[in-house]
Amino acid sequence: MNIEIIKAILNAEMVDLFDICHYGDVSGYLQNNAASRRIPAGAATVLMAVFPYNTGVKPENISRYSAVPDYHDVCMRILKKCAAAINIERPDSNTACFIDNSPLPEVYTAAFCGLGVVGDNGLLITKKYGSYVFLGEIITDVVFEGIEYKHEKIRECLKCGACASQCPGGAIGDSGFKRKMCLSDITQKKGELEADEKALIARCGTVWGCDICQDVCPMNKGVQATRINEFINGFRERYLPGEDITGRAYEWRGEKVIMRNAEIIAMSKIEEKSVSEK
Repeated sequence: MNIEIIKAILNAEMVDLFDICHYGDVSGYLQNNAASRRIPAGAATVLMAVFPYNTGVKPENISRYSAVPDYHDVCMRILKKCAAAINIERPDSNTACFIDNSPLPEVYTAAFCGLGVVGDNGLLITKKYGSYVFLGEIITDVVFEGIEYKHEKIRECLKCGACASQCPGGAIGDSGFKRKMCLSDITQKKGELEADEKALIARCGTVWGCDICQDVCPMNKGVQATRINEFINGFRERYLPGEDITGRAYEWRGEKVIMRNAEIIAMSKIEEKSVSEK
């Protein structure tokens, strides 16, 4: 099957960055999760696609990725269009699409395909869109023509230390990424937060996610904005307590978590005002 068919679908959806590799070259990195059970028998190809989400406008109290409609829905819709085209061309083929919940380590697989380098924050940094990207993949038993299968050496970022020095929770360092100290992860935790976690949310003023490690990265300077219409048209500059969260990246956690974070920030501002007026 010629790759031009898939390229045309992706380009029509304003997705212009993708590449492929042999499944056998990355199968040794399979993760032991439920998604691995959906890998097609006789898998031959992994097609990695990059979905840029940065609209060029910085949100007020949410991260850039959560300011656009839920990427799981948007990216999966696009990948399924590609999968449908594969099945039309090759009715006997077996194909599966993955977003986020993947049998493969997406960042490293994308780097293996030559789509970017791996940052100290664990994100893929592309030349065109920086690290403001979502990753998705198609695993199929079809072998494509008209494109070179990649086998790139996985490369790392500049190692400038900007993300580590500016990370508000100190989650990035020489010993690796400490997820429990990441502000983005803390904003997504359920239940009662520790005092230091509340203080971090209040100080940074974000109710969901964090972009600091990306915004300070020199490799993200001057990158292009997304052209994906659903991300552009569905952009929200801020989260307002009580708003409809259907179809947003934070819907899966439920309204209580993001409203808790908003209350932490609001109470902090009240306390600061009270102190300043004394």
